[in-house]
Amino acid sequence: MDLKKILPSNGPSINEVKKYIDKYSKEIILIKLGGSCLNTEELFNQFINDLSIIVKLGLNTVIVHGGGKSIGEKLKLNNIESKWIEGLRVSDENSIKFIEEALNEINLKIVKKLNEKGCNAKSITSKDKIVKVNPISKDLMYVGNPS
Repeated sequence: MDLKKILPSNGPSINEVKKYIDKYSKEIILIKLGGSCLNTEELFNQFINDLSIIVKLGLNTVIVHGGGKSIGEKLKLNNIESKWIEGLRVSDENSIKFIEEALNEINLKIVKKLNEKGCNAKSITSKDKIVKVNPISKDLMYVGNPS
């Protein structure tokens, strides 16, 4: 791997990067992509560029993304009012399909952009049943903690 071709010229030294590659090469790096990054094109493109470098360095990553604003817009478009309990959106039978739709659209956007950068990104959604969710409460319905 030719690090000079992968790393940006204004980034850390090759020796510094090699230390991190050695340290994390057998790990899975979990990255949370928040709403402000998703909703600002410049930040989103910078995230994709940075992540593509991490992937090209041979490090294994998993991206967990939000989508509150997109969910809110999708629900509003379908005349569904969001209900909140202690800062968490109630996800009932009526809203869950639109919530999943909004999240899947974001997911596919991320995967597409990463693959355009030469990454081998794959989408994981609720339909893959890889992540099990334990409901928090009956009032929140489909909202839960991953296990």
